[in-house]
Amino acid sequence: MALINARSVVNKTFIINDFFSARHLNSQRTTGRGGGLASVYKDIFSCRPVVSKEYQSFELQLFTLELCDPVLFALIYCPPKPNSNFLKDFADFLGDFIAKYDKVMIVGDFNVHVCCAADSLAKEFINLLNAFDLTLQINVPTHQHGHTLDLVLTYGCSLNELEVCENGFSDHKTIMFTFPSFNKTVKPMYSARQSLLITSATREAFRSAFSEGLLQSDALNTDSSAEELLRSFNSTCVHALDQVAPLKTHLHKPKSEPWLNDTTRTLRRICRRFERKWRKDRLQVTMQMFRDSLTQYQKAVKTARSIYFTDIINENCHKPKTLFNVINSTISPSTGLDIEVSLVSCEDFLCFFVQKTHDLRMGLNPVSSDPSTLSSCTAVFSCFTPVTDNHLIEIVDHLKASGSPTDVMPLPSLSKL
Repeated sequence: MALINARSVVNKTFIINDFFSARHLNSQRTTGRGGGLASVYKDIFSCRPVVSKEYQSFELQLFTLELCDPVLFALIYCPPKPNSNFLKDFADFLGDFIAKYDKVMIVGDFNVHVCCAADSLAKEFINLLNAFDLTLQINVPTHQHGHTLDLVLTYGCSLNELEVCENGFSDHKTIMFTFPSFNKTVKPMYSARQSLLITSATREAFRSAFSEGLLQSDALNTDSSAEELLRSFNSTCVHALDQVAPLKTHLHKPKSEPWLNDTTRTLRRICRRFERKWRKDRLQVTMQMFRDSLTQYQKAVKTARSIYFTDIINENCHKPKTLFNVINSTISPSTGLDIEVSLVSCEDFLCFFVQKTHDLRMGLNPVSSDPSTLSSCTAVFSCFTPVTDNHLIEIVDHLKASGSPTDVMPLPSLSKL
């Protein structure tokens, strides 16, 4: 996990995205200028937003991480200008939520100089933390001028591998740490998927294994029902596939952004090289080279992304559906927050569904005749011509192929046998 004070992400979007990717890190304000909060997490975690009242002295974003014991996460930003109501508002916030959760983590830029023992606001703030049994995890400077402004507070939980490091794109340092509960619940980074590898040689081997299995099964018994024949066919297919093409597990890595090219990848490698060099020599000139390389990388990715979307628009200028999907995915990305399911929400959905159905029925025009009255038959079928094998094969050949995920064998492979 990491706490990053980016000092505006408008001109650092690709740099910060690359920062997340390199370190495998796991609702925002829509009006105003400056400040603003954003929580970024991987979709393998189950996070639920928590509603709270607004506080005048600081911005707040709340969500719970659904582990064995739910953890309340609070992200806070307090403007640098002193506010006389900050301690009162923060005390009200702690009083509202500390008693409701066994584990709480509060992170953010508090703009309180906790490193200055003579600061009156810092003294009162520390006393408030002690009153609510909160642990201050940061005791080193987090700002380039030597002050400790970005804080990590915990209640009922501990942290491991806490590190305060430079990031190259902000005058605030990045705070990185691990949460012990994650090690027991986090899923693999890449999703695993099982698939069949079927080639021309595999098809020949399958035909032989399937023919042998078919002779040993009851599939050729004409007295069997359709369900029994289907079960026999599926078991024979599965047994033959296990012999010639057993399932193999593959790890599917997430795809990179489509607009990244050789130029942007080269610039990213240069950024990595300067970062490693700075961490080794800690020279100011190396840090400046690292920052310059980050700026070049940001500009290059922004240009490549613009060219990528321009090409899509030019190629699909006569396809409004494609253009709408591209624009919608760009300006309205889907949120990763799960919807909380409760008895109240289910009842609300049921009432909405019943009312919607009632409104639709009331809007229909009444039918003049009773639809349940059966009319007399004007024709009687007395003779049927049996379907021949050739006619049945011709009908099946003209049908559109369709399959199901539960099929024992993929339809394209089955049709080629």
